[in-house]
Amino acid sequence: MHNEEEEKLGEGEVPAKEYDYLLTMQIMSLTEERVLELEKLMKEKKAEHDRLEKMHIYELWQGDLDKFLVELEKYEAQEEKDRLAHTAKENGGKYKGAKKGPAKKAAAGGPPAKKNDKKAANENSDNKKGAPGGGGGKK
Repeated sequence: MHNEEEEKLGEGEVPAKEYDYLLTMQIMSLTEERVLELEKLMKEKKAEHDRLEKMHIYELWQGDLDKFLVELEKYEAQEEKDRLAHTAKENGGKYKGAKKGPAKKAAAGGPPAKKNDKKAANENSDNKKGAPGGGGGKK
């Protein structure tokens, strides 16, 4: 089935719509520089294809896993950074740092974190001896 426009065309003539892709093509895509750029890109892709074609499947898999692990580490580091920022925001904008370790707990007057941490316990009791009204030492 032909429409009226095609019927008006003489033999050997091509309808205008057949050239629409040329008429709508940007003039910048017709430059010699663009052609050279595309040829260079084609050579690079061909070389990459040939390199990948020569590799064993396990090498491809290992390369993909290595790239994945690098990106995973970046992602996890960003997640931790975001988590710490969120924690700091919940605490009134002040990040208090890591949890108190045995030395900090003993200095703060709390019990030592571990039963085997006798040094921290001794320091704690020594600090209280000299304080006014402090815990009983020998008098």
